[in-house]
Amino acid sequence: MNFEEIIMPATVAEAYHALVTRENPVVIGGGGFIKLQKRRVTTAIDLSRCGLDAIHLTPENIEVGAMVTLRTIETHEEMPRALKTAMRNIVGVALRNLVTVGGSVMGKYGFSDVITPLLALDTHLEFHSKGRMSLEKFLQSQDRTPDILVKLIVPRAAHSAFYNLQLTYTDFSMVNLAIAKNHHLRIAVGARPGVARLLKDPNLHLSPQEILEPLKFADDDKASGEYRRALAETLLADALKEVAQWK
Repeated sequence: MNFEEIIMPATVAEAYHALVTRENPVVIGGGGFIKLQKRRVTTAIDLSRCGLDAIHLTPENIEVGAMVTLRTIETHEEMPRALKTAMRNIVGVALRNLVTVGGSVMGKYGFSDVITPLLALDTHLEFHSKGRMSLEKFLQSQDRTPDILVKLIVPRAAHSAFYNLQLTYTDFSMVNLAIAKNHHLRIAVGARPGVARLLKDPNLHLSPQEILEPLKFADDDKASGEYRRALAETLLADALKEVAQWK
């Protein structure tokens, strides 16, 4: 991707103003994947000076700034286990020091190991203009109205876990699965290869095959949809064994 101009606003309000008034703008999170795109952009808006790289703890939630890196999440003691585990599987430390959680979410990447645990954890997003909405609603939305993601609100789950299968240690997942429990059990399945989808309060008397039946799995150059479904069923069987040990 080529930029004609890069600006570095000092506040989110300034960044949002540039986003809605400049011609053909793009927001830069960490920039880990955006540079792979082959297009020319008039204005690139770099959020690195907007103060969005902090983590705030409350008794119920962990508030994660949109510019917090995956490596910071991986090494933070208070993060839910599913989220920390997912971060450790993403390529290498150098990339995780660059890629931001906000950029990963806003991209709605179908291969994402970041979105899946966040979805299982019932994460909510806070935007500068639109306010707060659930990650689930955001992933399903077709709204293209420009906005700046300010932070993610991640509940402190009593229990959570992340499972995935990769061809190699640094490769993207062929399929991934996260499971979390507070008051209710939530299962998210991603890299199907579409963006992660959520199963709420599944009937645990059903088999993994029956629980996953509503989800669609597709072919790509990594695996067939049929193979992905079989992998997901195996991962879910392992996850449910762990759930049986949760109190």
